[in-house]
Amino acid sequence: MLKKVGNFFKRFCIWIICTLLSFFLFTFVFITVIHIDVGQITENIYTNSNDAAHQKITSLLTNLCVTLNYESVDPKKIQDERLRKAHDICIDFNAKTQSDAEIFQRAVALFAGEINNAGFQEDIEEKVKHQYIGGIGDSNEFTSILDTYKQLRKMVIPFLTFLIIFFFVILYLFFLRQPLEYMRRSGRIFLKVSLFYLIPFLLLHAYLFFNPLDTTPIINNFLSNLDQENNSIAPESMIEPVVILVLLTIYSFRIFVISLIMLFIAILMMGFLPRYLDKKVVS
Repeated sequence: MLKKVGNFFKRFCIWIICTLLSFFLFTFVFITVIHIDVGQITENIYTNSNDAAHQKITSLLTNLCVTLNYESVDPKKIQDERLRKAHDICIDFNAKTQSDAEIFQRAVALFAGEINNAGFQEDIEEKVKHQYIGGIGDSNEFTSILDTYKQLRKMVIPFLTFLIIFFFVILYLFFLRQPLEYMRRSGRIFLKVSLFYLIPFLLLHAYLFFNPLDTTPIINNFLSNLDQENNSIAPESMIEPVVILVLLTIYSFRIFVISLIMLFIAILMMGFLPRYLDKKVVS
């Protein structure tokens, strides 16, 4: 009876340790591999929108540059940093020195930030603030969230590394006399984590193959916020493209490569290496 209870407790402890290791390893990969690239997301928004949205963006930038009268203004006399950036955008926009997606990325960064009061043709500045910059709002909440996320990453990564090593050592102690079984158990952990990333990646891209991403509602909502005279789009129309953009950020090609590497390690640890070592011991 005591032996059965002991075996049950041992199996339960092994299951708990393997589950924790899978969770910690999954979280470790998520934190270290997945990076929120706002610039790339912005370019994806532009690239996956329709031609009508592109024309609206072109019209917006054209009106902005006309309002700024950038050609007749000396950049050295512009005291406000945001207006100086707007001036630079107009120069590159009209000179076609960057792609439309890159110009759009810079414009979004300009419109979404804060603007300081400074003397630069006061009537033009106020018009630019009200019509092009004031519509988004003066908060940089998203930037602060990203900064907080980066700080948490720096704190969590060493702690997760310690936990993963610690529990792999504990797991090994349960299989001191069964190293091949330990290798198989470890391989299953890598297999679970790789499939947690690989299967959603394949499903997401299969969905996008049959239902291409359309980010036009996001651009339309962005433009309607800039121009308060327009009616903003209902929030429901943005849910699907926003969710897909977030998923694409998580399940990127980098995650696909990491998943394949972990899958390869799992196959080695579960099949090839135990068989090879077992044959070597027998011979």
